[in-house]
Amino acid sequence: MNNKRLDLLSLKWDSYDRIAFSRDALSYSKNCMLMFNDFDYIHLHHKPSHIKRFPNNIGFKPIVKSKFLMKLIGLFSVILTQILLPAYLCIRYRPKVCVTDSVLIASIFGIAKKLGLCQRTIFQAGDWFSVNAKKEPVKYIFVFLLFYYPDYLAASLNDLIIDVSPVVKKLRTKYWKRNVVKLGAVRFPVPMQINDNANDGHRSNICFLGQVRECAGLNILLSILPELNEKYGIRFKLFGPDSLDRDSFKKKAKEQGLQNLIDFHGWINMETDHEFIGDCFCGLNLLESRENNHSIFVTPGKVMHYMQNLIPPLVTEYSAVSLFIKLLTKNNWGIATELTSRKIKSDIEHLFENQQFFRENLKKYALDYPYISISENLETMKQLQKTSSKF
Repeated sequence: MNNKRLDLLSLKWDSYDRIAFSRDALSYSKNCMLMFNDFDYIHLHHKPSHIKRFPNNIGFKPIVKSKFLMKLIGLFSVILTQILLPAYLCIRYRPKVCVTDSVLIASIFGIAKKLGLCQRTIFQAGDWFSVNAKKEPVKYIFVFLLFYYPDYLAASLNDLIIDVSPVVKKLRTKYWKRNVVKLGAVRFPVPMQINDNANDGHRSNICFLGQVRECAGLNILLSILPELNEKYGIRFKLFGPDSLDRDSFKKKAKEQGLQNLIDFHGWINMETDHEFIGDCFCGLNLLESRENNHSIFVTPGKVMHYMQNLIPPLVTEYSAVSLFIKLLTKNNWGIATELTSRKIKSDIEHLFENQQFFRENLKKYALDYPYISISENLETMKQLQKTSSKF
């Protein structure tokens, strides 16, 4: 067995404080393994010199016209990068501390911990899916195998479970009809660390992070973007993976002659490529309904990424757990809007004209709910263990 410890950091902006976790791991211990999944890849932004065989991007998800083939390829990619890869790394390199926000990776870490292949495991649970088994039996079985049961393994086998919403904790307990968490903590509102590269300069662009879907509300933007551009010089930037829905949105923009007002980008590292998003004053998450929408149980990663970069989010009532929407409105971290072109346009103009006001409120958020380090999480684990041993 190779006795060299693993020092592998994986970073993708679909979680709350991954850049901070990565920095923390470097300063805390070279025995940390952090893995964060992506729609397309596992991104390796740092790896030790003795690991030669892994490229910087691990994953395989080409765009094909068949939705069935897309799902099949996506499933293969998930099995490869979120099950087989973390299992191999734990077996070969025996990491000391494992941290992830992926339920599948967390289930592998939990099993590895049980087998003595790693010492401490932390799972930051960011999602919860709700599927009706009677109305959607095929989808329910699929979600059960890739989410519900892995979440059970992750919750019961990992050392510390961090829920980013009290609703997630309640839903998990309700689903299994008992508390399956070994040691748990609820961190709400989600702790946040401002990106060091974020600045207070005047900004003139709107952005969207993540996978484009029909329910994302982006089509409404197309109807108001020309007027916003003519009046304020506002443009739209879209960051995320290729998909059929993204291609469809791009086609609509071209048909309406708006391609010159929209910039399409893939995933970016916001710490090193901040110039791409640093000129955005508004981040969109305009979900249109509760149906098949797990964002209503949590604070979505994209919303926190906007805020980390001092970009106030423009959201709807379906964009996050209602507790967060109320706090966002009360504290002016962003704006909860309505799904009409008139209201969205008005709110975008308000954000544009009051940029510094909202940025100052986001800075206060970061002071009130600061980032919690790996060391602090391990200390939380110790305290919870002491408390539980008394009963």
